[in-house]
Amino acid sequence: MATGKTAAKFAKMTYNAQVVTANISSLTAVGLNYPEIDITVFSSTVQERLLGIPEVKITVSGPLDNTATTGALAVFTAAATLGSQTGAAVLIDYGIRAAATTGDPRFSNTLMSVSVFAIDTANPNDAPKWSATLVTMPGSAASFTTVP
Repeated sequence: MATGKTAAKFAKMTYNAQVVTANISSLTAVGLNYPEIDITVFSSTVQERLLGIPEVKITVSGPLDNTATTGALAVFTAAATLGSQTGAAVLIDYGIRAAATTGDPRFSNTLMSVSVFAIDTANPNDAPKWSATLVTMPGSAASFTTVP
């Protein structure tokens, strides 16, 4: 494992055992979001909080290719049409200054595709893009490990 900074170009995303990285140009920050619940009582002198159940929400996007049958757009669209309770194993490997190898960081979770959009850009000279939003499958737990 190398040390140092990484760049998005060294991230590899696998969705339901299919590598979809080639069709992705944007990937939002990956991590756990704990909603905060304010439990401060009237006589408290400081604000008190309780953390809720964590969730993962990832948005990916890329150039629209309407002829693709196995690209990222086709994979996420098929997943979204299967129903909201259909999840898929998602692995995101982050390479450090190169493609991911053994010992590099890995994020994994079971996510479900909740929305897929084909987006026409405002500039007619730009290629159209698509985006998909993935959220935590009920009952699944995210993990940060290393690439085996």
